[in-house]
Amino acid sequence: MARSPMVSAEVALYPLREPHLSMTIRQFVATLEQQEDLRIEPGRMSTLVTGPADTLFPAIQQAFAAVSEEHEVVLRLVISNACPYEPA
Repeated sequence: MARSPMVSAEVALYPLREPHLSMTIRQFVATLEQQEDLRIEPGRMSTLVTGPADTLFPAIQQAFAAVSEEHEVVLRLVISNACPYEPA
């Protein structure tokens, strides 16, 4: 079985109509952090997520589903298989 390619994703979550944004963003990132195979690097404007594609895509879908159950959000996602990757 072929190994899943490594990808990097820049993820920015924008909660809408929320007086405090950080709680929703923290919930999103916490859901991503449940995946051991992903490297998560939160930043001030976005979060960098790196790992195998077959782990990263479902993790982002799960994190989005978790926050969108209770909040209105916009998710901006840029994915690359060409960005440098250095294992942690």
